[in-house]
Amino acid sequence: MRMASLKAKVCILTYWYPSSNKPGSGIFVKEFSKTVSSFADVVVLHPLLDTQHLFKIIKIQETSITTYQILYGGFLARKWDLIQEKRRKRSLSMIDIIQKKMLSFFLLYLFYFIVVMRSFLAITRMEGVPHLIHAHVYKTCFPTMVVAKLLNIPVLLSVHASSFLTNKLTWLDLFLHVRMMKHCCRVLPVSGVLKRQINLLGIPNEKLEIVPNIVTMEQLHASKSEMVNVSQTRRERSLGRVKIGVITNFYENKGMDYLLRALSKLVEEDVPDFELLIAGTGEHQEKFLELTRALKLSSRVHFLGFIPHEQISEFFSQCDFYVLPSVIETFGISLVEALVFGLPVVATKVGIAPMVVTSRNGLLIPPANLSELVDALKLMLYRYESYDSNEIRESVKKFHPSIVMKKLRRIYFHCLTK
Repeated sequence: MRMASLKAKVCILTYWYPSSNKPGSGIFVKEFSKTVSSFADVVVLHPLLDTQHLFKIIKIQETSITTYQILYGGFLARKWDLIQEKRRKRSLSMIDIIQKKMLSFFLLYLFYFIVVMRSFLAITRMEGVPHLIHAHVYKTCFPTMVVAKLLNIPVLLSVHASSFLTNKLTWLDLFLHVRMMKHCCRVLPVSGVLKRQINLLGIPNEKLEIVPNIVTMEQLHASKSEMVNVSQTRRERSLGRVKIGVITNFYENKGMDYLLRALSKLVEEDVPDFELLIAGTGEHQEKFLELTRALKLSSRVHFLGFIPHEQISEFFSQCDFYVLPSVIETFGISLVEALVFGLPVVATKVGIAPMVVTSRNGLLIPPANLSELVDALKLMLYRYESYDSNEIRESVKKFHPSIVMKKLRRIYFHCLTK
């Protein structure tokens, strides 16, 4: 038995994690790490591509988590950024394409492997050898598997990436991921749709267990008086435009083109006046700004930019209902956060939505279906005030950190005592 009664040391190795230049990246991994730190000693390793440093370890001490940010890349990262900028402008030459493939393999596999191995060994000298490694995101597979075998440490893998659902994994990514999943003590997809897809790769059910992303918004514990205040604000605002909220990173699979086109059709109909509040940023944002102008929606659609997670409740308080228009989604944490806040929702049948959206808290429609989205938005514009915020909050209590924590403790104990 490895560890039964003492507090375990857990190393969380992640490709996504909030940083100064990408504050919105992997927030769910950080919230996950905070939850684990309530019953284990947590050290987070976050390799981050950086144009200024070839290799540098930065220690960040927070209340319950020690994070080691591993900056790597230097001049290679600068070259990668230049090629990526050319790709966005569609001005890649044949030489650029060849360099992109070579750099991708080197930076994301060989050099990444060296960086993780070197930093892991350096950090274990400072923090001690962990009892368990919990990896997040498939990019961490190769080095995690090697470290775990060398030190005989059990490994867990949380699977979040939509690449499994879009068949965009390279053959090498797929090969390494399947090898690691077979080596893992447990594989933890965040939703049922991901679990089914992983099953198709030959990973048996007994190795898989759904562990959802963690929602830690304070509104889950809101007092009755606070709930009344939010409801009163909405009633006072109902004399003006109905405010529709959405949080996005503007990736193609987020369905923002469908949402904007649906709203442009609603403008032509006899519906309550409305406007769209968009929180988030992304490299494709300019495309949707142009689409907004082309559809003559600029006076109704507001791009608010990145909103820090600790301020997201303020964003929800401005909204009358929330929309998740995604074409593909592995989870959809913003949908759950909106429900936690008590907002009714319009959501496509992707990720976690089919498991949480009911007639009591919103409307569920097929993805990538413009006419269905138009009809659902039209209906919600008339009905959003008829939903009970308290009942909506109750529908997502299963995502409370304490419930997810109990499941994680059981899984960790199984792996540590196996």
